[in-house]
This record gives sequence, C-alpha cells and structure tokens, in this order.
Amino acid sequence: MARPQVAEPGIAPASSPAARRPPPAPTESSRPTRGRGYFAELEAAFLDAARGAGGSFVRDLSIGPCRVRLHFAGPALVDPLFRAVAHLGAAGDGPPSASVCLWDSASTGVRVPPFPWAGEDIVARGEVRGYGDDVRVVYEPGFGGVTMFDPVSRRGVFWVPGPERVPWYERAAPLRPLLSWALAAPGRHLVHAGAVARDGAGVLLAGKGGSGKSTVALLCAGAGLDYLGDDYVLLSTEQTPTAFSLYGTAKLAPGGLTRVPAVAGATGEDRGSEEEKLVLDVGRRFPDRVKGAAAVKAVVLPRVATEGRTRASRVSAAEALRTLAPSSMLQLPYAQRDSLASMAALVAGRPAYALELGPDVSNVPGLIADLIEAGVRA
Repeated sequence: MARPQVAEPGIAPASSPAARRPPPAPTESSRPTRGRGYFAELEAAFLDAARGAGGSFVRDLSIGPCRVRLHFAGPALVDPLFRAVAHLGAAGDGPPSASVCLWDSASTGVRVPPFPWAGEDIVARGEVRGYGDDVRVVYEPGFGGVTMFDPVSRRGVFWVPGPERVPWYERAAPLRPLLSWALAAPGRHLVHAGAVARDGAGVLLAGKGGSGKSTVALLCAGAGLDYLGDDYVLLSTEQTPTAFSLYGTAKLAPGGLTRVPAVAGATGEDRGSEEEKLVLDVGRRFPDRVKGAAAVKAVVLPRVATEGRTRASRVSAAEALRTLAPSSMLQLPYAQRDSLASMAALVAGRPAYALELGPDVSNVPGLIADLIEAGVRA
C-alpha cells in the first residue's frame, strides 16, 4: 500500500482548498450543545494526538458521488482501518462531502476526554441515550471505541484505545456507522447486502447473516464476475438504481472454504482470530475484479439448503423487501427512516429471485450471469 500523504495536523490538509476556506458561520442547529461540546473535545484531542505523532496522514475515499476525507493521527491506524477501503482511494484536492478524524491513545499518548455518559446509557447498536438529535454517538463495548458525527458540519471522529484493540470484524468492514451517516442522502443509503456484476450491470445479494451472500459473491468473483461487496454496499435509487462498493474484503466461515474452490487455499494470514471468520482480501486474490459501481438489475436472496440442486426461482417484491429491509435498518445506528422507501422503490421496479444453495454450488456463477443478462434485456 502506498504511503499516505503527510499533512500538518488539522481537519483538512494544509494544501487543500478546504483548509483555506473559513468555517461556516454558526447556525441555530450547530450552536454548542452537550453532544457538540464533547465532539469539540474529541477533535481537540485529535489535534494534540496528530501533533504528537508528527502530523495527520490523509486519505480520500471516492464512494459514488461522495468524497470522504480520512485524517489519521500518525500511521498506527492506517493499516487496520484503511486496507479494506483502499480500492476506493482517490486523488485530488476537491472538497470532501465529509471529513473524519481517526486516532488512538496507545500510539499517540493522548488520553481520550472522559466520557459524559454512563454504562446504562448504552442502548441498542451502541447508540448512547440522550444523543442523536444533534450529534450521533456510538460506543462499541466490544473494543471500547467511540464514533461521533455532526451532520451539520459533516465532520466525524473515531477513537479507539489502541491499534491492537481494533477487532477482526472492524478491520474487515471499518467505520460502518460513520460511512452510513456521511454517505446518506434522500434515495441513498447503506444496505445489508452484497453485490456482483458483469460489464456494469449486476444483482444485489440480500439476506441475513449465514444466508450465503459471501459464498455467492466469492464464487462469482472466482469465476470472473465483478465484485462490489459481500455484506454491505451503498445503494442509490436516484434515476438508475446503483450499488456502490464499500469494502474490498469478504468474510467467510472456515467451513465454507470447501464450497469456494478459488479461495480454498486461504491461510491464517487472512484470519481475524482463530475462532472467527476468515477475512479475505478480494482485491489481492482477484486483481481487477473489485469494481466501484454497477446498475442493479435484480435482487437475489441466497438461502442455504441441505439437499436438492442449486436453482433460482422468482419471488415477490414483498418477500424481497422483507429480506432486505429489516437487517439493513436494525443493524445500523440511527438508521434513516426514508431508507425503507428507497428499498421499497428498488424491489418494486426490479425482479427478485430466491437462490437455493444446494450441496453443489458450482453452477452459481452461471445462474447469476443469466439473471444479470435477463435484467439487462428487460
């Protein structure tokens, strides 16, 4: 991976137009509140951390119509949090849609400001009770991380105690809450689904965990189709419904390796831990197959079956929505209410299929290619 640009500490690189532009005047919705007060403390601590680490390492991500600028306080978090999104790296000095400061205490020596909430304030999905109306907050009890985002200024902060505390699942799909907030707009939301494509046209793979989304996506990538993701993608229903890639990784249970011959030789280097799933770097294994975007021509619902042949059959739009919407909305903190309308619009205008995954899945890429072709012709 190329070494990130080193810039002076700050919210934007010193050489960029964003750094030279004065901040917007305060509005009634951006005046100090309890949430914004702690957010300002975290940003100030980030600046101290960046100064102590020799500067901020800046990376831009291009995701659909958005550019998200990441500022790392020193290099310690670059590898754990950037590898999965490296295929989205973008050059240029254009103003970002959102800026995110990322830092840890172990490598910088800067302590996090005391949390202004108690343990009993942590509710579903890590949301913190009493926040959300002005600044969104997620606390991750699993690894002690804090994520905050100010939707008015379009700025975010991610803090973790140390690089070694970043768990395998966060390395595989980093900054998911921040990206869901930074990228959301009317008709544009993160969805719990994978996507594969050919020649710019593809299918959305929807289903709960364990339904076979990763197996289908990896089988297709191994057979030469394009890969956009196995678990989360950005969906835009404006004009032509389009899926945009977020992560160039895939998560696969060790027992599932035998069903995907192209990755059957995966080693412990890809494993987040000995007890958890394999985290596969799809771009490294399948060069040139990780793509940024594809038009959605159909919705496919993988289902693991213990017997019978692998086959696809048409299902209703209502069944597709029941599969796609609940997990997308329940897994993301502060999920946007209009995301349900976007998903409903998608399934109403595209065919949906159940994909029964029998013991022999070798014909999956051919089935998916046929569904894409049918959608293109429709």
